[in-house]
Amino acid sequence: MERYRYARDFTINARTGVLLTPFADTAFSPEDREICLRNGITVIDCSWKKILEAKGTEKMPETLEKFHRIFMTKRVLPFLVPANPVHFGMGTILSTVEAVGAALWIIGEKGQARKVLTIYTWGEKFIEMNLELLERYAQCRNSTEVLAVQQEYV
Repeated sequence: MERYRYARDFTINARTGVLLTPFADTAFSPEDREICLRNGITVIDCSWKKILEAKGTEKMPETLEKFHRIFMTKRVLPFLVPANPVHFGMGTILSTVEAVGAALWIIGEKGQARKVLTIYTWGEKFIEMNLELLERYAQCRNSTEVLAVQQEYV
């Protein structure tokens, strides 16, 4: 994403946006729109599969632990199905691009979501596979409603 200027390297002072992490207690929702537009969305470009394996253990990577301490707003994305070739169809193991695209879609920035996702040939497939859920999440008001939609689906 950085190569296409859709992202930039994180600086330790830019911690007022939303950190997308599988360790958050609150689901990402349209309610996060203003903070995302004002301060950005932060993702850690690493294997979420490995992070999820560490969840609930003492193995949380040191960098992620540091991010968790400094970010005020931490959110977990609701259930979505990846279209990336590495984890195709394996629910919740999204690529960084899919995570950012999903977050943008949920806060109503569909054009930006499509733009980011078109970096990869499978980006449009991600939207196609998740369109109903993305639209339903985008219609929610808050995290509680997002979780209700997720529960209905899962």
